[in-house]
Amino acid sequence: RTLALKELDFTRDLDSDDVRKKVDNDLAGGEQMGVHSTPTFFLNGEQMIFASIDQFIKQITDATTAK
Repeated sequence: RTLALKELDFTRDLDSDDVRKKVDNDLAGGEQMGVHSTPTFFLNGEQMIFASIDQFIKQITDATTAK
């Protein structure tokens, strides 16, 4: 499978100060929220901590069915 990537555009953007600033801003925002790895999930503004997909699904189900 291949990406429909325009190599010249990618290279230009990779070297762009604007793109660098956006990436740095996103990185700083993630660090402020406690993101230290990917993927990291948040639910209702709280970082989700789970050890299995079953725990992940339960947290989402509990949050979306809570009254």
